[in-house]
Amino acid sequence: MKLLISLLFLVSIKTNAYPEMIRHGYVNCMACHTSQQGGDLLSEYGKELSKELLSRHDSLFLNEVKDDNYWKIKTPEWLSLGSNVRFLQTLSESSAASKARFMIMQVDVDAAAHISDSFLFYTSVGRFEPTQPEAEWKDFIYSPRTWIQYNFLLNTDTSENLSLRVGRFYPSYGLHISEHAYVNRRNLEFNPGQERLAAELAYTNLNYQFVLTGINARATYQKFNSEKGYTLQASKVFGQNARLGFNVYRTSNNLNGLIEEKKMDGVFALVGWTPQFATLFQLDRLQTSQNKTGVVDFIKLNYEYVKGVQFFATQEFSNSDITLTDPRFEAYGVGVQYFPISNFDFFVTYKQQKETSQLNEFQNVMWFIAHMYF
Repeated sequence: MKLLISLLFLVSIKTNAYPEMIRHGYVNCMACHTSQQGGDLLSEYGKELSKELLSRHDSLFLNEVKDDNYWKIKTPEWLSLGSNVRFLQTLSESSAASKARFMIMQVDVDAAAHISDSFLFYTSVGRFEPTQPEAEWKDFIYSPRTWIQYNFLLNTDTSENLSLRVGRFYPSYGLHISEHAYVNRRNLEFNPGQERLAAELAYTNLNYQFVLTGINARATYQKFNSEKGYTLQASKVFGQNARLGFNVYRTSNNLNGLIEEKKMDGVFALVGWTPQFATLFQLDRLQTSQNKTGVVDFIKLNYEYVKGVQFFATQEFSNSDITLTDPRFEAYGVGVQYFPISNFDFFVTYKQQKETSQLNEFQNVMWFIAHMYF
């Protein structure tokens, strides 16, 4: 059971951020998304870009004249609506047990209301998979992301912008990718349902981005726990296809009178080597309340074989105390992502992974995801 729960945390995906687009020269999230940090709703430009650069347009349902978004939701100009639906099949095998599970991993409905040219209100309604058989449906409906943002456009020519966001969301730290629960974010407890109540100040221009987030509480689905602190992220664009940056995370939790300090510092990089090949990298140092120092890293190599078919390889490692060999987590994976039509993709991956706190051997892990977004 522990292995299966760990697997579900690894594959739970709640956003559509896709920084691999840096290989096409898209170094800023605002080009395609409604928020500065990516994820959340795609803008109309982002939807068209996804259709033109990612989709193969292989479908019996497509119009012969054009590939139209046949499930597009028509709304007034000031309102954007969307939804994400994911189905997941997991398989895992080790000497201890073999597990399989099918689940509806995500059903989210999102809305963004442009109150004015500067004010944006965003909210979402979603569900999470029940863990108790007797639980009632109403207990598993919640709002994972709700926030309001004010933008100060400083200079149109240089895309210089200052924004203030307040609400419930994930703070900016490291890579913001669709597999957002990779090992670095697990160590930050950025798992599904663990968004923060926070205020975020972000400055961006064509070459730089600085994001400071003040954290007031940590969510656990509908409940909230004490967490006070901040995150800082800064990054710079190099050339047309690379962004490098660093992160700082400092918080403290009061857990039944026990103060837990969480500290992480790290660097990250997004590099598009060619229009087909990109590399994502993140390396963090973890410091615990017991004055132990650990290391966490994630690497993803992404290659577009043909339009709409992408192969990738990943490597992950985590050790909370570098003076000891165990406990540690390590994983090596390969996979393929297929975009047959606009707003739809399949994701298949296979991993060899070891978590020595549970079992000191490599385990076979596979998952299959069908994702529809509109």
